[in-house]
Amino acid sequence: MMMKLYRYLYYRLYSWSLRKKRDLPQLNALLGVSLVMAWNLLFLVSAVSRLLLGQGLSAVDKTLGKTVTAISFLVLLGINYFVFMYKGKYKTMGEEYKDEPRRKKRINTLLLFLYFFVSLILPVLVWG
Repeated sequence: MMMKLYRYLYYRLYSWSLRKKRDLPQLNALLGVSLVMAWNLLFLVSAVSRLLLGQGLSAVDKTLGKTVTAISFLVLLGINYFVFMYKGKYKTMGEEYKDEPRRKKRINTLLLFLYFFVSLILPVLVWG
């Protein structure tokens, strides 16, 4: 289920960039997916830090540092590159979803909005 949502997120970001006539829509989608994943990873590390050490993001910053955070983002970017872009994989994703029924598209879109909402709001509640 998560892998499908992960692929669907990339597809929707890619197709949105295509409709908006953005340069390199496949790269925009790659950066978007990687950024959301990095944000979620940072939140998870922070939440674990808070649970185990009683400290939040500041403890994570001191422990991991900006270098490790940047390296983590680059690793996610590399993984996502091979999942979505290597050998033009993004070109065939449209075929996978082109006959998506309207009801299923609404449900998947709702799941993506819920994912974004939780990804953005939950860290604010935990860190705040």
